[in-house]
Amino acid sequence: MLPEKPTPTSESLAELAAAHAALQREVDELKAARRALGGILVTLSRGLQSSTASIKAAVSSLLNHDIFWDPANQHEFLQAIDNSVGQMAQLAYLLAVTSRIDAEALDLRPEEYALQEIVMVARARTLTRWPQLTLDVNLADGGRPIRADFEYLTLALSLLLEVAAGRPNCRGVSVDAHEQPDGWRLALNDVDAAASQEVVTYLAAPGAGAPIGSGLPAQSTLQLYIVREILSRHSVTVSLQTDVSGKASLGLRFSSGPELR
Repeated sequence: MLPEKPTPTSESLAELAAAHAALQREVDELKAARRALGGILVTLSRGLQSSTASIKAAVSSLLNHDIFWDPANQHEFLQAIDNSVGQMAQLAYLLAVTSRIDAEALDLRPEEYALQEIVMVARARTLTRWPQLTLDVNLADGGRPIRADFEYLTLALSLLLEVAAGRPNCRGVSVDAHEQPDGWRLALNDVDAAASQEVVTYLAAPGAGAPIGSGLPAQSTLQLYIVREILSRHSVTVSLQTDVSGKASLGLRFSSGPELR
């Protein structure tokens, strides 16, 4: 006689249902990540196409022998070419970082650095790309160092500064940093409250896909995806504080000497 098949119990059925639900969530998260990556690639593609078109238009104008361009016009065309090449180089770099993140190959090399040094380099990097921005800094002297990958944390802070200061009608952002008993707190002041709430909501959700389809500009979605992944690996928490006048402050808390993930 064949052995009788065991009768499933309510407990075993519940375990199977829970395992199936967990597997379905993982599949859904993987699909969302794939869609997010596709959206990021679309953003990069559009940026490269725009830069290429600008270079092509400027070069074609300079090569047009039927028109005499005075030195001022020639300089304007060359400036447009230089700006577009810079944008293409930045997009190519962001694509490389995005690919490393997606492949879980972001090679962080942590060492101890002064937070003030990282902030000043991030500020300089941002102003090189956006010289029209106003970025005032007020950094406390001394204090304990933080453990960080200098290149990637500087990149994350510079991209976050671009997003915070690049909003319509934003004249600039002030940055201050103060050491507290549990680590450093870095504040980006005078930011747009509504927009920053969307930024904080996204940055505080590790593992979520890029915020495609949100109210954020396409370029900002790519920047924030990279910012979130780098900050989460540095154990940096993000919060938003708003005063009675409606002014907002985007706060980043750096723990003292965490191990990078």
